[in-house]
Amino acid sequence: SHFLAENGTPAEKLEAKAAVTLVPGTGITASKLTVVGKVPGIDAAKFTELAEKAKAGCPVSKALGAIQVSLDASLA
Repeated sequence: SHFLAENGTPAEKLEAKAAVTLVPGTGITASKLTVVGKVPGIDAAKFTELAEKAKAGCPVSKALGAIQVSLDASLA
């Protein structure tokens, strides 16, 4: 939401989910982030760009740096 507001296109609604892959005996091997936003005045490409920027700077994503973290961002 920070980068959207900074862009001059604050979100009306953001829904974010994380699904992790757990391999018994190995642990968590991947995390898939999904974010769906209702953001007036922005196109899908810019929304995805800002979501990727947020993922790259996210402290949780950084902490999970040893596993694959993917992102699926879309507008509602």
